[in-house]
Amino acid sequence: MIAVPAQQVTVDDLRQVLAEVAGAPNPVDASIGADAALEDLGYDSIAVLAAVAKIERDYGVKVDEEGLPTAKRLSDLVQLIKSA
Repeated sequence: MIAVPAQQVTVDDLRQVLAEVAGAPNPVDASIGADAALEDLGYDSIAVLAAVAKIERDYGVKVDEEGLPTAKRLSDLVQLIKSA
């Protein structure tokens, strides 16, 4: 569980959550910028939904799922989470 409020989620936090839901031992390479496309990193809509579900459980927030189709990059998804 991440120990920061949802409004303070960082790209690094999201990288870690994405790796956890994908079953990867390590987060997405930190050298990959916040503007990297989720699809280019190998995360499809199912992986993104799984990451959002984990964040909702860990933070006790409800992310606006209607905004998910527009969240194409790591930074987009972080902003969506922060607005929860």
